[in-house]
Amino acid sequence: MNTNYLKWLYKYIVCWLIWMAVSRLMFGVYNVINHQHISLYDFLKSFLFGSYMDLSIVGYILVFILFALITYQINLKNIITEIIKFYTYLLIILFSFICSVDTVIYKEWGYKLDATPLFYLNKAGEASSFISFRNLIVTMSLFIFLLGLGIYLFKRIIFRNIHLITSSKLNALITLLIIPILIIPIRGGIGLAPMNLSKVYFSKNIFADHLAVNTVWNVIYSITEKDDLKSKFDFMPETKAENLMASLFPSANGIRDTFLNSTHPNVLFIILESFTAKAIDFKLNGIEVTPNLNMWCRNELYFSNMFASADRTDEGLVALYSGFPSQPKSSIMNYPNKCSQLPSLITPFKSKNYNTKFFYGGDISFANMESYLLLMGIDTIIDKTGFSKESYNAKWGVHDHILFNKVLNQVEKAKDPFFYSLISLSSHPPYDVPVPAKFKGLDEESMFLNAMNYTDNSLGLLVDNLRKSPKWKNLLIIITADHGARYPLNSEYYEPSRFKVPMLWMGGAVKKSINYNKICSQTDFCKTLLNQTGNSSSNFIFSHDLFVKERIPYAWYAFNNGFTFISENGYITYNNDGNTIISKTDSSSLSLEKSKAILQVVTNKFYNY
Repeated sequence: MNTNYLKWLYKYIVCWLIWMAVSRLMFGVYNVINHQHISLYDFLKSFLFGSYMDLSIVGYILVFILFALITYQINLKNIITEIIKFYTYLLIILFSFICSVDTVIYKEWGYKLDATPLFYLNKAGEASSFISFRNLIVTMSLFIFLLGLGIYLFKRIIFRNIHLITSSKLNALITLLIIPILIIPIRGGIGLAPMNLSKVYFSKNIFADHLAVNTVWNVIYSITEKDDLKSKFDFMPETKAENLMASLFPSANGIRDTFLNSTHPNVLFIILESFTAKAIDFKLNGIEVTPNLNMWCRNELYFSNMFASADRTDEGLVALYSGFPSQPKSSIMNYPNKCSQLPSLITPFKSKNYNTKFFYGGDISFANMESYLLLMGIDTIIDKTGFSKESYNAKWGVHDHILFNKVLNQVEKAKDPFFYSLISLSSHPPYDVPVPAKFKGLDEESMFLNAMNYTDNSLGLLVDNLRKSPKWKNLLIIITADHGARYPLNSEYYEPSRFKVPMLWMGGAVKKSINYNKICSQTDFCKTLLNQTGNSSSNFIFSHDLFVKERIPYAWYAFNNGFTFISENGYITYNNDGNTIISKTDSSSLSLEKSKAILQVVTNKFYNY
């Protein structure tokens, strides 16, 4: 094998990485000059974290190059050489344009370039009127700089030596072996979480995070998601939709019950993975699946008729922390620039000097959770990297009893006031819990129920220890789920039973214990908690205070490409793909109109953030 071949390939990769590093430097320097603030440490650190995304883009670039080089080995040198040159220079032109535009418009937009400009192509004339002559000149200058740099690097270092590569079957074989390895840089490593923005988000300074993001990757990613982003539902005139939505919010200042002893409790917010309400009081072979939750739901403040906003963790978190309903075929968590516009449950507590932490036993970058939580203002995030490697005894990270022990230790040491959150993990597939199976069988339902039982037992130990702690007197423990589950009873993907989740409030800070059995939604949690704790909740426009007597009981959730509206009259489930009603117990045409109005208003808000 001619070593010139591998040397040439290595240099090709390095040239792209140099070009991307320079484009990041250009973005950073230009925007620091234009009043973005960042420490030198974070500035330099952004290059380290950003390299993961740079390598991902280089991996995609190399896929075509390597296939071309295979053809090169069968004596089509001249043709393939010209194709590789054309391909590379075309990418340099395209990437230079994207990065130069991003550098300049960031000052105006405050977020990285994505697919948003594509939505204005049909109004290019109006959009162009917002571009100043100065910005146009600066953009063109930066474009020429990046283009010149790219042409210089590849012309001087890469293509002047491509003729030194000799043809051989061994070269072709090695190339074939390299191609599947590209999946590692493309995915950002060998972990379960594929490349996403949370892989490079590392700072509470949003500019530092944006500096780390590879602009080209961000644009390509958002384009692949643009159909979700552009799923704007226009069922009716906008005024009608807004009026129907308003009819669901009859009073913002009604009579409100009070259920807490203090407006300044310490808060422990526990989100349980997939903990469906179907498991409450459910027995398999005469054995309770969740004995602790069953007991608490009978004796504490229990919301027995709550529905999740959707069926995924990312959407559940947005509902619980921002009071923002989910949308079919999309998740706002995929768009940090939009998430930054959402209200945060955490912000009012931080204004009262609460310390905030979030605990998770897995990889917090999965599904962009980390970027969202940082945008919500969480002070400290502890994921699996905060545990000893000996604790990594589950496929996703650490098991729930280890996570709960960490939380217990942190709560007992915490300085008042604090707002700590956690999300459990063991009841997520593959349900590999570290205890003997309570329910025999290797079928998914038995394994899922075993995992729920294990987490319930671990949760019971956590609560028992907290009862013995001095923290208990002023502690508000909130337990709920991120979303429901298929099992038990094998619910269909759209059925209300699949979306029903428990929520209970307990601890020394709770003065009343009742079964709140009115229909409600995850999105109502924000306004309810904030009002009970004397905080402002006016920013949560899609959230209801459940303890206001005038509230109209209803819930709305989204799935795949459909949605369901639930009221005291029953439910109606609609499928957008076929524009048909899938299932219903409510025959009211008004209920369907309200359901469509909710989706239209929410999607428009999502679209305009």
